[in-house]
Amino acid sequence: MKPFSARERIIIFLFIFVLGIILSAGLSIIPSLFSELSLSELANTDSVKKLSPTYLRLQLFLSHLGMFLIPSFVFGWYVYGRKHFLKGFDLNEIPKIQYILFAFLLLIFCYPLVNLLHYINTMLPLADWMKGAEQNVKEILNTILSADHAFVLVLNILLISVMPAIGEELIFRGIIQKNTSAFFKNGHIGVWIGAILFSAIHMQFEGFLARMALGAILGYSYYFTKNLWVPIILHFINNLIPILFFMLLDMDITNTENLQDNVSWAPLVISFLGVPALIYYFTRLYGKPREDYA
Repeated sequence: MKPFSARERIIIFLFIFVLGIILSAGLSIIPSLFSELSLSELANTDSVKKLSPTYLRLQLFLSHLGMFLIPSFVFGWYVYGRKHFLKGFDLNEIPKIQYILFAFLLLIFCYPLVNLLHYINTMLPLADWMKGAEQNVKEILNTILSADHAFVLVLNILLISVMPAIGEELIFRGIIQKNTSAFFKNGHIGVWIGAILFSAIHMQFEGFLARMALGAILGYSYYFTKNLWVPIILHFINNLIPILFFMLLDMDITNTENLQDNVSWAPLVISFLGVPALIYYFTRLYGKPREDYA
């Protein structure tokens, strides 16, 4: 493993990630070769309604490949080397069942709080372009999920659950959280920097606070266990459930009109009491989180 400092690793990552954004933009042009629309028409948000699910799935795959998977693998290869790639990302050990159970319970107990933050976020005034971007994302997601074939279900799980779980966790927890924690010598700062950037990169402003909270849950599951497989599995489960609800139960996962009806005090009280109790019990069994992020 090459002896890079936390500051050097952050600089290397920023350089690689910028190149990844450029690569992602370039790859996103490829699907246009299979579309009858011009590039200027594709740049228009209204064009989403004219695009096929296959086009949008290909664009999503290439975008995620260029922005998350390739940059994270390049970073790991350059900074950690081929022999220490898995160890550098804390992927070299199979997570204990207790760790996965802890992370899953943490997610469940935090859901009422995430729901409350989502509701608060919907009450905040948003610029028209933010509302347009939010609606655009919803239409893309609905188009991609609008099929009832088994093959499409598997394909959507790969695109929306597997790839984001691996690529985004490598970037936001395995690189950003780990190295900002080492730079500031504070694991909590690393968790929240990763969570804020995790939410910001999705460009979904109506759910910014809720997604930031979800990023923090994923971050703390990594912070307490120091095993990146744990947030990867948790991220996969969190993305998988809405897909199954949409494609198998015909539930619109993008509809938040009835969100206020689901906000109640009882679950929030359970959340506020359950989360500290769960963390206390976990740390009593397995010790306090270590801070060696080198």
